[in-house]
Amino acid sequence: MKNKHKIALFVSDTNPAGLLLVGRLLAEYIDRSKYHVIVVSCGPGPYGQIIGDYADEYHNLKTGSFPPLHKFKKGKHVIDIFAGMKLFLWFIRSSWKLAFWLRANKIDLIHSHGDHFNLIAGISAKIVGTTSLWHIHNPQVFPWSKGGTLLAQGYLGSFLATHIVTVSAFEAGRYHHSWKNKVTVVPNGVDVQAISSGQHSGELRKLIQAREGERIVGIIAILCARKGLPRFVEMAAKVLESRSDVKFVIMGRILDELSEKIVSDLSLQAEALGIADKFCLVRDIDNASNFISDMDVFFMCSVPYTETFGLVVLEAMAAGVAVVSFANDAIPEIIEDNKNGFLVPDGDIANASARILELLEDDGLAERIEKQAYKDVGEKFDISVFIDNIQKVYSKLLNE
Repeated sequence: MKNKHKIALFVSDTNPAGLLLVGRLLAEYIDRSKYHVIVVSCGPGPYGQIIGDYADEYHNLKTGSFPPLHKFKKGKHVIDIFAGMKLFLWFIRSSWKLAFWLRANKIDLIHSHGDHFNLIAGISAKIVGTTSLWHIHNPQVFPWSKGGTLLAQGYLGSFLATHIVTVSAFEAGRYHHSWKNKVTVVPNGVDVQAISSGQHSGELRKLIQAREGERIVGIIAILCARKGLPRFVEMAAKVLESRSDVKFVIMGRILDELSEKIVSDLSLQAEALGIADKFCLVRDIDNASNFISDMDVFFMCSVPYTETFGLVVLEAMAAGVAVVSFANDAIPEIIEDNKNGFLVPDGDIANASARILELLEDDGLAERIEKQAYKDVGEKFDISVFIDNIQKVYSKLLNE
């Protein structure tokens, strides 16, 4: 490790979504001629170890997974009255243990992911004098003036973080003014070649029992309220008013009891609209992005102020599938309307359905959109671009 900087990637051990993918790509592709990469997590959940398998080392602080703040009761999440104390104790224990670990291992820079882990990393790094790089992936739930997430998004964050990376200009524009000179926008990236070459052509059609010649419109999403999945079902009903040879699929990951309720609600909605035979929900498929190429159109329907970026849109583009999306949040930073996809106003189901029908009915249009999307994702959002931009931030902070 002579002349190499030691980088600690501080990650959640329980987050199965985009953070898992981004963490894995960082652990795998950071330049080993310049950096020694150690993945650090707090608890026994599987995802820290999964990311750690791609790093030079993996360390578990053994302070426990992030304690849930809610519990499921009577069909909805409610605040756990004991959660605050559990969270406080976990915070203190994790911060001190991480601080001792940073000092003992002579870490040059800790690159943390997620609000709570950013705070722990910031506190620990302040204690031992280590550079702290916060990577913010999640949208702000509350304005900074109301406290933000555990006050992290105001002056406290500015004090604790040496520098901050966020994934979109949309999200950067929402931050507290004290962060202005500390923020660098680094859009997420995907391994375009791996996604393109790793498609399991025909497998999704088998899973949903699509008939020969039947078209497929789909989405991949965690089953939670912010993904706006009832709007996907509404779109399906609208498209089916014009043509009947289309099947609609949600490939979803179950997180908790609320996810199970969403599954039930979506099925009931499809039945009420009379489209149950055309609607499929495929649960908990590993590497779901490898099934996207069987889709003719990918429809992104998240509600506003919930998508800091939209990693799954990149995956669809890399798989050669045309995307139609509501023009929310950071999605317009990825999609240029009528060039590499289609954007429609938020909630405009009629317009979204019309665009989807255009793509289904005009093969030339679909091919033009798909080719431009694949070109753009390779040039702007490939993993090589992402890693290069992250390493530029490392170099700046470490005075290389």
